[in-house]
Order: sequence, then C-alpha cells, then structure tokens
Amino acid sequence: MESELARVVKLKNIENWGIWKFQIRVILNSYGALDVALGTDIRPADLGNTANEATRAYMKNLVTWNKADATA
Repeated sequence: MESELARVVKLKNIENWGIWKFQIRVILNSYGALDVALGTDIRPADLGNTANEATRAYMKNLVTWNKADATA
C-alpha cells in the first residue's frame, strides 16, 4: 500500500479534491477497505456464549474486518 500512496496526488484544496478522492477510493477498494472507511461495513458484533462453529465464523469475519480497518 505504501507504493500506491506515494503516487497519490497530495490534497491541496478544492481544486484537486476530485482527483485525490478518486485515487484514495481506488486504493482503499483494492485493499477491501473502502466500506470500512465509508462506515458502511461495521465491526462484527460480539457473540457471547455460542457454539464453536459460530465462534469460528465470527473470528474469521473479525480478522477480515480488522485488516480492512487497519488499511482504512
């Protein structure tokens, strides 16, 4: 991700907002983090005491979300 961010046009003011926004959206989308950055993908809810299968699914979703959140 560092190399992609190095090529992003620096945000100056309203004059280059459109280009900057487009570049950031493309990068975040390529890493699966756009929905987290926009707030449309929320952190999975805690399960409490449930079956092992549900816990494994929760942990998988949580790892995916945490990775996207860290990228965003």
